Amino acid sequence: MRAKPYPACSRGQQHLDAALRLRRSETFDLDDIEIIESDQQHFSLLRPAAADEDAAGFSAAYHISAALVFGSFGVDQITTKALQDPRVRALMKRFKHVPFSEANKVTVRLKDGRVLSDDILPYRNLENLGDLEPKFRQCAGRVLGDSELEELRDLILGLEMQPNIERIMAIAGTECPAAAKI
Repeated sequence: MRAKPYPACSRGQQHLDAALRLRRSETFDLDDIEIIESDQQHFSLLRPAAADEDAAGFSAAYHISAALVFGSFGVDQITTKALQDPRVRALMKRFKHVPFSEANKVTVRLKDGRVLSDDILPYRNLENLGDLEPKFRQCAGRVLGDSELEELRDLILGLEMQPNIERIMAIAGTECPAAAKI
């Protein structure tokens, strides 16, 4: 099984990886950022406004800005609340498209003259249980209680031993107001 690490379009994954590596490895305040540069042309990433959650999934400006603000990019970052965060909106305004031919990086230029950058590396999938389980817990934990989450996890891990998928569907189809947002 393979899955995307982040709730964003496939080409946005690479930008997110680079932005998150920058956030983890460098010390800077968000207010110190003068400009953010990256190539946005991959698969419709050139959506600078990101007016709603759907557009946010396809906006490199949003992906990188939210990653720098929150230090992560999961289902909580594809919400109206995160999209309307004034820190994210401010960074999105400082985003500049730089064609791939000039740089295949995410670059953060700071007001003090420092230039921080990280390469946009090849696309990666989550392929092993150690990588997939935290994402499963983050997503399913929004709509399931702890016992249902553990039962669903166990049923999925033993899928080949299940006589049918009725119990999996019963748990996964749990009625919950938050489920409509995922």
